[in-house]
Amino acid sequence: MQYTWTYTDPPNTIYNIGLYHGLDTGHVMVYCNDSIVIIDFNILEQKKYSFYIGEEFFELFLNKNEDGSFSYELKINNTVNTPLNKLRNAEQKNYNTLALVLGIAFVVIIGITIYFSVR
Repeated sequence: MQYTWTYTDPPNTIYNIGLYHGLDTGHVMVYCNDSIVIIDFNILEQKKYSFYIGEEFFELFLNKNEDGSFSYELKINNTVNTPLNKLRNAEQKNYNTLALVLGIAFVVIIGITIYFSVR
């Protein structure tokens, strides 16, 4: 079984990620562009692989279905403690603080407007 994914990082670098999984042998090969990232043998059950592409931390899931076939998922893990995820979390915290300040300012301005319009 062969699958491919394309990932483009923020500086617009394109990564072609490929998976080969021999269903009879269970041999697995994962590559990114021209480099082999993972080689594993006799994988006939579910398995998860983790690896970096650029600064992004990926997880590849080999899921065995009830009928014995496999399905494959490639996901970015945004929760693991990586430098990029720390930066994302700090940025999100700043956005949340800004949203809170703007929300409070909006409520105060509405309150002042109502107070002076009733007088």
